Amino acid sequence: MFAGFVHEVFPEQKKKPVHGVWYAVLHLFSPNGEYLSSSHFRQTTERGDSVYSVLGSMIRQLSAVSFEDISVAPFSTKIDGTLWGLVDISDPGAETSRAELRPLGQVYGAPWDGRAEEHEPRH
Repeated sequence: MFAGFVHEVFPEQKKKPVHGVWYAVLHLFSPNGEYLSSSHFRQTTERGDSVYSVLGSMIRQLSAVSFEDISVAPFSTKIDGTLWGLVDISDPGAETSRAELRPLGQVYGAPWDGRAEEHEPRH
């Protein structure tokens, strides 16, 4: 199983640059949803159009690709100092759990149907 993303990341700086760094990131998982590894491509450019092509090439290198919903366990990995993954952000003592897809800022929780909650993204 896999999950692939293209996202623009801005480095931690006092003054935000006009353009960030574009990443194509491919996370691989075992059949039971455990994190295995990640590969990435980075490009400093105004637009990330070509990075989408790179992600497509990364996916085409996998065998037996099918596109469908997957369930994975929380995981995280650092790429060039930025945290990527599905990170548990549950409040201690809360009855329900929540997870954030980083660095995209999408938050998920019960009923775990793949729809992100509406919120302000974290940076």
